[in-house]
Amino acid sequence: MRLQTLLLFIALSSLLVASGESGFAQQLYQNNFDQYTTERVYTDDDLDNDWNTPKFNDGVTEGRVSIVGPTEAYGGAGSAIAVFYPAGQDGTKQTGAQWQLDLDGEYEEAELSYRVKFKQGFDFVRGGKLPGLAGGTSPTGNRQADGTNGWTGRMMWRTKFKGVSGNPQQLTSNAISYAKYTDSGFNMDGRDEDKEYWVNSDGNRTVLESGRWYSIRQRVKMNEPGVSNGILQIWLDGKLVHDQNDVLFRTTGDFSIDQMYFSTFFGGNEDWRTSKDETVYFDDFEIKVPEPPREPRFLKVPGNYDSIQEAIDASLPGDTVAVRGQHTGNIVVDKAIFIRGYRGTRLTALDRNEPAIRISADGVRLKRFEVRHGTEGVRIDSDLNDVVVEFITAIESSNHGIHLQSGCDGATLSKNRVLSSDNDGIFVESCDDVRLVDCKAFYSGGAGFHVVGSNNAVVAGNFARQNSTGFSIHGNHHTIDDNISFSNVGVGYQVRGDSNEVVDNYSRYNGSHGFRFVSASYNKVAENISREDGGNGFEFAMLSDFNNVVDNRVRLCGDTGVFIDLSDSNVLVDNRAEDSINGFVLSFLTASNVVKECRADDNEQFGFLDLGDGNTLSDNVSRRNGND
Repeated sequence: MRLQTLLLFIALSSLLVASGESGFAQQLYQNNFDQYTTERVYTDDDLDNDWNTPKFNDGVTEGRVSIVGPTEAYGGAGSAIAVFYPAGQDGTKQTGAQWQLDLDGEYEEAELSYRVKFKQGFDFVRGGKLPGLAGGTSPTGNRQADGTNGWTGRMMWRTKFKGVSGNPQQLTSNAISYAKYTDSGFNMDGRDEDKEYWVNSDGNRTVLESGRWYSIRQRVKMNEPGVSNGILQIWLDGKLVHDQNDVLFRTTGDFSIDQMYFSTFFGGNEDWRTSKDETVYFDDFEIKVPEPPREPRFLKVPGNYDSIQEAIDASLPGDTVAVRGQHTGNIVVDKAIFIRGYRGTRLTALDRNEPAIRISADGVRLKRFEVRHGTEGVRIDSDLNDVVVEFITAIESSNHGIHLQSGCDGATLSKNRVLSSDNDGIFVESCDDVRLVDCKAFYSGGAGFHVVGSNNAVVAGNFARQNSTGFSIHGNHHTIDDNISFSNVGVGYQVRGDSNEVVDNYSRYNGSHGFRFVSASYNKVAENISREDGGNGFEFAMLSDFNNVVDNRVRLCGDTGVFIDLSDSNVLVDNRAEDSINGFVLSFLTASNVVKECRADDNEQFGFLDLGDGNTLSDNVSRRNGND
């Protein structure tokens, strides 16, 4: 067959680099030699037809390559080619065959596969070459690969034998990657290419035998110029036997993968020469590359499709579904698409026992919808990656307005607005590294914002008003910054967990405490304001220890400015409590807390009241309080 280039694309498939299954989609070349129906010598014309008219060859013109039939072909059917190695010979001119297949293009990633069989009783002697991918000027021999001229990825059979050819015969062999590239171990004359033995999963070297077919597959991914991040992998019979991910094929961008180097001979030199006439059979050559990126489509509703779900069903990953107008129904987004609305785009759930919008695929981006009713306005299923939900208005959900289910690490919820949810406004359940930013929650039956069982979230720039609770944040290492909690029925902020940063938040007119820390230790609590909240401004309770509380302000709260109960070893510096019932109170169940450089003014009863054991109060200012 002639070289096939730029065939119609095969269906999308992922790259399964660590398995025996190929994930490459676009076929550049395929040849199983079944176009030949008679056994004969392989000619120069055959070579030109099959291999894109190579610039040179060794072995074909000399008659060392022939066509063989079903008896020797793979699977007992069709044809294959046989390469002959005369007795007592070595090197490219006297044994085997060589030529280069020009791929008619340059590729950053490619995969070569073929089958090989060593004739029964084959004497491997010291070793010989096998085909591989190559690029640029494909330096071999004493030509050094210097990063600017090219590379080769040939392979070898290789034994430990160092004696006289044929004494004794080497009836089995190991195999190696015999690649030549920048820093591959060459010496100054360029002869010492990379020699890495193929190994099985148990760490032992692979063993090749005569009389049986082997399947070889080689994957190459070029490095960024000058960066040692190229990939060279080899599979034998579907098992990964060679795996490099730090290859420096090149230091410039002048070449990549543009050829396959058919190269097979004994040698070496006279120490490697054949002990007798030998033959190796080759069949089923194939070269594939990843499918080029598909151009994304823009699907309009209405326009291209009458309903949103019809457009989603017709879409492919990477497409955009653009929705205008008002629609009724429940939709499931099950592909990595961008689904967006515009000002005035509305979706009203038809089935109120299901989410109005359900996201069930990685890589979904949802933007600018008004969503009404449903159990949730938007539900993101568990264990999804790279999900972004932004500019969503969710109204009157019977559960949560927006529900991020467990395992959706790294999701972004941004600039959303939730109104009148029966439960939480936005609920983040057991997800790490989530960004919850610039959102608003009003009139929720639960918390405006509820983050539970999660770590490393960024909760910033959000506004909670007239919910049951403003913010309920559970977990560790969160950043809670620049939020506003206003006129909620209960607590403004409740934090449970360790090593969080609670900085520059505002709480006002909440029915209970402004900031409540429960079983929360090693937190940084700084530059927050609690004003006119119904309970304590700041409360640390239930084993909230070792917190660093700095430069916070409380005014006009219904109880104590800063209240510490059943908590030890907290450090309070430069905090201020004014016009509340009490300024600072440490209960009977506290110890080893430090309160210094704080100020209590105009509180109805106590400025500072320490009922605990071993607490330290120093350099504080107390003025115009009931006990002054």
